[in-house]
Amino acid sequence: MPYSKKFVRQIGTTLQNNKIVTVVSFFLIASVLLWSFREPASYLVWEKLESEKIALAINPNDPGLQFAIGDYYFGQGAYDVTQAKKYFQATI
Repeated sequence: MPYSKKFVRQIGTTLQNNKIVTVVSFFLIASVLLWSFREPASYLVWEKLESEKIALAINPNDPGLQFAIGDYYFGQGAYDVTQAKKYFQATI
């Protein structure tokens, strides 16, 4: 056997100690990527899931996205004049 049990145990301990660093690093990288691509991500969420809450949580100040949501409620999908007015006014 080329490796001793002590060496293998030491590698296992090191990997367990680095799990927290790995998880934190993953979430940090994911957050930076989401922040960098928040505009395309918000449009993708809106187009695919039609979830205005998630799309606006990703990019709340995008007038184009708010216009697209208002347009959906005015005639492209669900007809809801109150929701359409809310999003059209937010666009302005």
